[in-house]
Parts: sequence; structure tokens; C-alpha cells
Amino acid sequence: MSTGSEILVVDADAESSARLRLVATAPPRVVVFEVDPGLLDDVVAESHRLVIVRNSDGTTETYGDASVLDELDDSARLFVEAWRGPRGAKTDRRGEGQSWDDPAFEPPDLPQH
Repeated sequence: MSTGSEILVVDADAESSARLRLVATAPPRVVVFEVDPGLLDDVVAESHRLVIVRNSDGTTETYGDASVLDELDDSARLFVEAWRGPRGAKTDRRGEGQSWDDPAFEPPDLPQH
């Protein structure tokens, strides 16, 4: 199994929820944890309905019953799809990477009321 540091779990057991660092949730059934790569195999082997592991190269691996995704409500499914999607680079934005002190830096436009 590849190593990763972030996993998405559907129907996490109470033990994992208590000992892993919570990153995000799509209540009530979907949680994202940060996992030490040395513990990853143990966490995947625990009793979860579904575990999706994000590898360091951005790919994902799915363990368990993938049909559980069909049981999720629309917002949870959207959350899972977004989490599994590719992690793209930020779009080019005016002033990106420039210091606020740079004379050439122009702050973002103020909101129009």
C-alpha cells in the first residue's frame, strides 16, 4: 500500500475518531483525518465502511465498500468528489507572490456596495 498523510473515511469507528487528527467533515458520515504514514496500514485495516487514501503524488486509493458513496446525501457526495479530485495549482492572481511592501503591488479591489 502506498503511504499518504490524509484519508477520507465514511462511517469512521469511534476509536479512529478519538485518536486521529480531524481535518474536515461532511456530517454525519464523512470525515477526513491526518494520519502518520506509519499508522496508515493499521487505520485502513480497522472497521470502516470505506477509506480513501490520498497519496503524495495526488492519486487516491479506495479500500472497502465503494457503494457506500451512493448512500450519502448530495452534499456529502459533492464533498467526497471534490476531495478526490486533482489538486491543481492556484490560478494566476494579480500580485501573487509579491510582498505587500513592494511598490509595484496593487491590493485587491475593494468590494463594491
